Amino acid sequence: MKIYEDQTPVEIRTASNEISYWIDKSRDDNADFNFMVFAVYLDNVVIGFSETAYFSHNRFVLFDYITFSKDFRVNAVFFPVFSLIKNYFKDRMNFSVDYWITEISDRENGKQIDKESAFLKKLIYMENFCCIDIDYVQPQLGNNNFESSFQCKLYLQTNSEISQLSRDTVDSIVKNIYYSYYFNWYIPFLEESELKLYKINLDKHYSYFKKMYE
Repeated sequence: MKIYEDQTPVEIRTASNEISYWIDKSRDDNADFNFMVFAVYLDNVVIGFSETAYFSHNRFVLFDYITFSKDFRVNAVFFPVFSLIKNYFKDRMNFSVDYWITEISDRENGKQIDKESAFLKKLIYMENFCCIDIDYVQPQLGNNNFESSFQCKLYLQTNSEISQLSRDTVDSIVKNIYYSYYFNWYIPFLEESELKLYKINLDKHYSYFKKMYE
């Protein structure tokens, strides 16, 4: 967690106590998503951290965070770690995965992008991720991190070659990220009145996304 907190900018950083809660909660049955974190070791020293969520209904994995300590932010570390995590989902957990997805900042059309997002964006292109051509807003992280909601792009990798996704597939992906993940994530941490306001903001972002298809 220290690597995560040191390397992740505040505007995209989830509170560590919330992550700890969902690590414990993941041992229980959760119908909406399976939450997992991974620690990356080199010679018994932790050098990296990754946070993921698996959505069984849509069969996709959301890479929420993947970061490394300063001396290991290189291609030669990222690629084998990314491959190991994917293999873990498929071989150890026996999860059926059609899509690997991540959110990356696109503020001011990518001109204002944090260092963590820039690092990830460069590397996922080498892993043949494609950009989903939609207007997507990352929801606010909690009720007081006002800098955390901004324009993003969704990047996707598939296990086969496809040139486009159906409207229904994209809609289902966005809806699951917004409501099954973000909304459910904050239920344990927000008061009822705060949660209602959070839901209103999610509805606003989702309506904005839907209008792009009209």
